[in-house]
This record gives sequence, C-alpha cells and structure tokens, in this order.
Amino acid sequence: MSSAKRSPLTIVMAEDDPDDRLLISEAFKDAGLATRIEFVPDGEAALLFLRRSGPYAEAVATVGPTLVMLDLNMPRMGGLETLAEIRADPALRHVPVIVLTTSNSPQDILASYRAGCNAYLCKPNTFAGLVDVVRHTLDYWLRHVEIPVAE
Repeated sequence: MSSAKRSPLTIVMAEDDPDDRLLISEAFKDAGLATRIEFVPDGEAALLFLRRSGPYAEAVATVGPTLVMLDLNMPRMGGLETLAEIRADPALRHVPVIVLTTSNSPQDILASYRAGCNAYLCKPNTFAGLVDVVRHTLDYWLRHVEIPVAE
C-alpha cells in the first residue's frame, strides 16, 4: 500500500429502506473501520450528492466520495440507472461503485457488471453476516485498494 496519507474516507450509500439503513449503519460501526457513511434515499439523491448540487451543495463541499454503494431497487432512480449516470459522467466515472442488494438474480448481476460496477454483493440474511460483508468489503476497498482522487 502507498505510504501517502489518505484523505478522510466517505462512502455514499443509496438505500431507500430505513430499516436497511439502520442495519447497515450498525454493521459499519461493528466492523470497526474509520469511515464516514452518507445515506441518500435513491439514485437521484446519490447523483446530487456526488455532483455536490441541490440540497448537498454545502454539506459535502470539502469531502469527496471514496466509494459509492447502491441498492438496485429504489424509487425515482434505481441502482442500474444511477450506475449508468456515474459511468457516463467524466467527473465521477473514476469512483468505485459497489452494488449491495438483496437480489442474487444472474440477470441483475450481469447487468450491474455490464453497467460498470466494481463489485456486486448480496445482502446477507443475518446481521452477523452483514457485519462480516461490510468488514471484509471495507477492509479491501478502504485499506488495500488505491482509489483515484479527482483533480
């Protein structure tokens, strides 16, 4: 790993279900990795957050995302559409995107990778399983992978 000091880590999590947000938030705490998670309710809000516009213009003015986590099934704009928008935007396409969803459908998995996701994870059925997935995922992406910083 590079010896360069990393800037503060921020994960943008697009998740419309309040119960899932709570469980994911608790799983992040239990995983014990120092990072900030910003929840947004859907893909449209995720894009506003990432582009630092609308209600997120001032809230995130100094902190860019380290990575994005998307649920697939959300109102207004789902995960696949959001992923396509991120990959089409030159200012965002470098940001790693992880799909974290309940679907283990081969069609959803293939469509997500074709759209440009960096990883596809199925939400486990237990809280302990979720903590395990979060711990291993964050350990990999936030401790071992060098993530580009936009200029």
